[in-house]
Amino acid sequence: MKEEFEKLIARKGLKDQVVVGDGGCYGRCTKGPNVLIIGPIPDELWPLYREQSLMPGPDGPPAQMYNGVLPPDCRELLESHCEQGTVLERLREKQRPATFSETCR
Repeated sequence: MKEEFEKLIARKGLKDQVVVGDGGCYGRCTKGPNVLIIGPIPDELWPLYREQSLMPGPDGPPAQMYNGVLPPDCRELLESHCEQGTVLERLREKQRPATFSETCR
């Protein structure tokens, strides 16, 4: 799926605005494939977040987890979240797992 996002980002000319990375364990294996989108990030904060590799949290950028994402969903997710700034409700994580053991089996 990473390759699909990279192709779409290149095709849309968003390489300077969107970074695709590999994630580790999100504790949501049974809900996957999972995509974590960090941002949008204001232009003035973009260099700071990239330089310090800040992750979502109190001092980091906003983030949204999406569950059950398949390659055909990539275009809609990119356009909705990254271009329009709108959460894609049908794939949005509805409830965070209380523990890793709930979803990592």
